[in-house]
Amino acid sequence: MCGSADRQSLYESLTDEVYRVAPGNWQLHNCGNCTALYLDPCPSPESIGRSYAVYASLREIIDSF
Repeated sequence: MCGSADRQSLYESLTDEVYRVAPGNWQLHNCGNCTALYLDPCPSPESIGRSYAVYASLREIIDSF
């Protein structure tokens, strides 16, 4: 988010175990400057769309009760 190269790796070899639509493995990093968490590599525009195609918003979950 802030552009800093200072980061700490929190998790490695993460996969999409929930929706099983986003291919690949990722690392989760924590920025040492602004403390943002982010995936590396970043999801591509093509893969991020597949992830949200089956995404349920909090409003949809609440309304289903």
